[in-house]
Amino acid sequence: MVAEVPGALDLARNATAMVLARPAAPAYGDTGVFRAKMLASYARAAHNDTAFFCQHVSDVFARQLNVTYADPTVFQQGLVQAPAPGAPCYGFTDSIRKTGAVLFCSLLHYDALVELAGLAQAWQCPGAPVAAMRAVAADIAAAITAGPLWNPSLGMFRPDTGTANGLTDVWGSAFAAHLGVATPVQQQSVAQWLAANQAVVFQTGQVRHLPAPSHWPPGAPLFVDEGEWEQYQNGGFWATPAAWVLPVVARANATLASALVSSLAVEATGPDGLCEWVNHNLCASCRGPATFGQPGLQPYPTHGDLRGTRHYGASIASAYAAALRVSNTGREGQ
Repeated sequence: MVAEVPGALDLARNATAMVLARPAAPAYGDTGVFRAKMLASYARAAHNDTAFFCQHVSDVFARQLNVTYADPTVFQQGLVQAPAPGAPCYGFTDSIRKTGAVLFCSLLHYDALVELAGLAQAWQCPGAPVAAMRAVAADIAAAITAGPLWNPSLGMFRPDTGTANGLTDVWGSAFAAHLGVATPVQQQSVAQWLAANQAVVFQTGQVRHLPAPSHWPPGAPLFVDEGEWEQYQNGGFWATPAAWVLPVVARANATLASALVSSLAVEATGPDGLCEWVNHNLCASCRGPATFGQPGLQPYPTHGDLRGTRHYGASIASAYAAALRVSNTGREGQ
C-alpha cells in the first residue's frame, strides 16, 4: 500500500503535479482522461488530500478534458469523434483505427467527469466547475444510451459509428453497464449477452475485444495488414477488462462469473503469471502466406499458444479487482 511506504505519498504527489503541469492534452485520445483519473486516484490514496485536489481540479477540467468538448471536430452531439481518416483513442486499442463516434473514449470521459465532479462537490472545492462537468457527463450518457452506438437488435453496444459499426464491443458494452451509463434495461441485456456468449468471449477468464470470430476492419496497423490474426488486440484475450466485465457477468450468472475468476486465479499461478494477453488456441496467419517476420518470433502460420508481456501489472490489478467485485455481486462499484 502506498501509504505504508515512508515518503511514497510525497513522491506520488510530486509525480502527479509534474504530470498535470505538462501541456494541455490532445483533444482526441485518452491522455486527458487518465491525467484526470491520476489526480483523483492520488487524492484518494493520500487520505483525501483535498487541498491538492481542489488546487488542480479546475485546471484539469479546462486543460485536460474541456479541450475535447470545445473542439467540434472531435466532440459532436455528446460523443467523442475520431478525426478523419480514423485513429486509435484508447491505449488498449492502440492498434485499432476507430472512425465516427467512439464508444470507449466517450465512456472514459464520462467516468472521469463524474468522479471529478463528485469529489469536488464532496470536498467543497472553491470555484470548481461541478455543474459544467456534470452537464457534459449527462450529455455523454444520453448520447450513448439513446444514440447510434446502441444496437437494439443485439442488445450490445457498437465500438464506433464508422467502419466498426457492424461489430460488437465486448469491453465497451460491459464498461457502459459497469459505470451505470447504460439504462437498466441495457445493463441487463449486456449482462445476459455476455453470459450467453461465454464461448466466444472468454478464455481462462480473460476477455476478447470482439466476440470470436470477428476481427477489426482492415486498416488496423500491425496485425491485420500484415496477416496476423487471433492475437494482441485483434483476437487475443486480455485480463485488463476483467475488473468491469466479470462483475457485469455476475449480474446474469454469478456461478459463471465465479468460475471465470477461478480460471484467472489458476492462470496467475503459472510460470508466466497473468500476461498482457493470451491465446492458448492460436491460429496466426491462417488466412494466407506469412508476412510478419520479426526476429525471435515463431515462424508462421502458428498453431498453439502465444502470449504477450509476462507478469503484466494491469492484468494482475484487474484480476484482483474482479475477484473482489464478483464476491460482492450487486456492489461491483466498490
